[in-house]
Amino acid sequence: AGDIDGSDAFDPTLEWDGYAIDTFDGLGSHSIGGGPTFTPIYDIQYTADPIGDSPYAGQVVTTQGIVTGVLYNGYWIEDAAGGPWNGLWVYDSSGPSLGDLVQVTGEVAEYNGLTELMNLTEYAVVSSGNALPAPVVLSTVAVSDEQYEGVLVRVENVTVTNPDLGYGEWSVSDGSGDVVIDDKGSYTYVPSAGDALASIVGPLDYGYGAFKIQPRDDNDIALIVPTPDVVINEVDSDTPSYDELEFIELYDGGEGSTALDGLVVVLFNGSDDASYLAFDLDGFTTDADGYFVIGTVAGADIYVAPGTYGWLQNGADAVA
Repeated sequence: AGDIDGSDAFDPTLEWDGYAIDTFDGLGSHSIGGGPTFTPIYDIQYTADPIGDSPYAGQVVTTQGIVTGVLYNGYWIEDAAGGPWNGLWVYDSSGPSLGDLVQVTGEVAEYNGLTELMNLTEYAVVSSGNALPAPVVLSTVAVSDEQYEGVLVRVENVTVTNPDLGYGEWSVSDGSGDVVIDDKGSYTYVPSAGDALASIVGPLDYGYGAFKIQPRDDNDIALIVPTPDVVINEVDSDTPSYDELEFIELYDGGEGSTALDGLVVVLFNGSDDASYLAFDLDGFTTDADGYFVIGTVAGADIYVAPGTYGWLQNGADAVA
């Protein structure tokens, strides 16, 4: 807290926090503006113990963190910087919101191998609407590590390897090894063997001998949505007189609103197979019914004025 009167005699009891000697208890702790001794999440979680137990197990501590996930029986908090050793499960029914910065006082405990804060004697929301720490991107085999317990993690480009491990759990792998996904959150996705997923995000939980990612809701499970095939559905290349009804029609099978980024329609001369005109479709989409039209017809998505030089030639040309 400190002595705010600079004119009086030095008093170490006001200037310093005192801790027991010949012990690591209190290492990394400090006071906040005259409040309780503050222990960072990192210090609560960091351990060289191969079992993974916190050095503060059994002690009462005060800490702060941003809420990164909420369940009916508790919530995860994490230091704003995120990263290894910076997440913690709080067993408490106070019901904060994502992004709340909370200050909590409670007992550090080990429950089935999970470090948690329980028996809270203080709970306060310091601020709300804070940005959540960025999830740590890991390979699936690297997730199951004590340093990521309670931390937001993310795995990418994974395949469901077992859709039913029992008790709502399932597993995925990116080819490096399996990691367990649990169902304590509120998501509707039902896994099937072989499903390809773009990513899974969630706080890392632990229980009954396994680390488990806990997706919080549907936003934490990103499906890989197949891109519909887009085909040249119809070509009218030779109309009488002024060529006001020539067009090239694309179709996505009825999917509708399909992005055409990366596609190019090319016109080829049938006499020498040389291309003579191209339409870059980046930024365009099919309409709600799945169609996209290039041509001289009214309402075409890419309109070509009748008589434009180099537009669809008569004869044995090709479109691709």
